[in-house]
Amino acid sequence: MNDCLSSPVPFAYMDPYINGNEQEYLFYMATVFRIDRLDRLIDNDAYCIHLKFTNDNDSQLAALTEYVY
Repeated sequence: MNDCLSSPVPFAYMDPYINGNEQEYLFYMATVFRIDRLDRLIDNDAYCIHLKFTNDNDSQLAALTEYVY
């Protein structure tokens, strides 16, 4: 979550307000992430998905957005 410190995207760290053993963050609805990597968890069939913020200068995202719209 080090990218959060330099991100212009609004977010909230929710752990102080939620009971449980998970780390929870709320992000602005228009936030776009890029999948950085997937790690399979050893104990079960779940995956840990590592995400990175995209930024306004992401040319691939701009091209995809223009293609979609």
